[in-house]
Amino acid sequence: MSENLLGDEHNGIKSFKCIECQLVLSESSRFQDKPVCVTCVEKAGYIVPMDIVANKKGMAQQEEYKDAVKTKASISTLEQKAKVDTTKVVDVIVDKADDKKEIAQQEEHKDAVKTKASISAPEQKAELDIIKAVDVIADKADDKEEIVQKKEHKVVVEAKASENIPELKNEVGIAIDADTIAVENNTINECIMSITMVEDTDWVTIAAGEFMMGSLDAAEDADEQLHDVTVSGFRMLKTAVTFEQFDIFCKETGKGKYSDCKWGRGNRPVIFVSYWDAVDYAKWLSHANGWQCRLPTEAEWEYACRAGTETPFNTGKTISTAQANYDGASPHLMVSKGISRHKTMPTATFLGNAWGLFEMHGNVCEWCASEYDPYYNGSEQLDGSTDRSNDVPRVLRGGSWNSRLETLRSAARMQSNPENRSNEWGFRLVRID
Repeated sequence: MSENLLGDEHNGIKSFKCIECQLVLSESSRFQDKPVCVTCVEKAGYIVPMDIVANKKGMAQQEEYKDAVKTKASISTLEQKAKVDTTKVVDVIVDKADDKKEIAQQEEHKDAVKTKASISAPEQKAELDIIKAVDVIADKADDKEEIVQKKEHKVVVEAKASENIPELKNEVGIAIDADTIAVENNTINECIMSITMVEDTDWVTIAAGEFMMGSLDAAEDADEQLHDVTVSGFRMLKTAVTFEQFDIFCKETGKGKYSDCKWGRGNRPVIFVSYWDAVDYAKWLSHANGWQCRLPTEAEWEYACRAGTETPFNTGKTISTAQANYDGASPHLMVSKGISRHKTMPTATFLGNAWGLFEMHGNVCEWCASEYDPYYNGSEQLDGSTDRSNDVPRVLRGGSWNSRLETLRSAARMQSNPENRSNEWGFRLVRID
């Protein structure tokens, strides 16, 4: 290898020609003191310094590391893929198991529902049959209105004829003895009762007696203190006063007809009557028929409602919507949920109590003659209608078509100012002979 190239300059820069590749290179490109470029060192068989060997070894190791990483990555990818596939299979198995469990639960639920339905169906059917029968009776009662109107026309004619009998007899000079007068008076009274639509057969005789008034259950309202009461005998209307009865009073006294909420008039209980409306009707009926009529005292009302019972209702410990008209959506005392009719029903729709009184529970709340006293100091046995200027609240009893069941109890009390009106309120009368 020639040494004459050392120290040559090329373009003003110290340079040399590589003895192998003849390439002109800068001094810095020489391999130690040899005129050969680093690139050709290996080709010429020169001893390569350790740093270069180290670099090559490092490169080789890096290449081996890369190959190892690639190999490991490929293996890891396969393992991960296998693991993912396994996870998917497990998830599918779990999902299918959950689906089977849900289906099994649904089947169990269906079986439980079917079993429950099969048990409750006979009970529900029995109650529905009773309710349907009650509603059919109510519809038939409404049909009576037309018959009543025809009867009213007939008795008016008969009354007019009977009024002319004495005059006709006097004109022809016939002597009228006491027996004849009595017969004629009875005929006239019968005509008047037919015109007012209230007859002797509409009353129930209630014998005098003693009873425990108030609630036997200490958990009930505080104004229902249990106390002993003695009641004199009286008669009571079997039902609440109806529209057909009250409308005659309105016509005779010049009052306008009261609203029936489009539920029907006829044999349905009159509603929207104030306490004083009921008092006025009692006075009118007393004058027309020669009776002594008034609203029942609170004690008389509860005595008649109980009809000898000491239970919360005259039907026993409880009552259902097949036995009374109230808000059946609000059960009480473990009574199964009933129906809500959302209106009054015709009177005598439901079975009466042991003394023959109808709808003492539900349908309409009924005005009582007594002033309301939360402590039962004796006003429950008095007639509070004698003082028209007295606006102390009066008692209402029995609950209505819109009442919760507990309000229908025999001892349950309500109260309101005597001028107030409601489509839940009506009344019935007692008669003192």
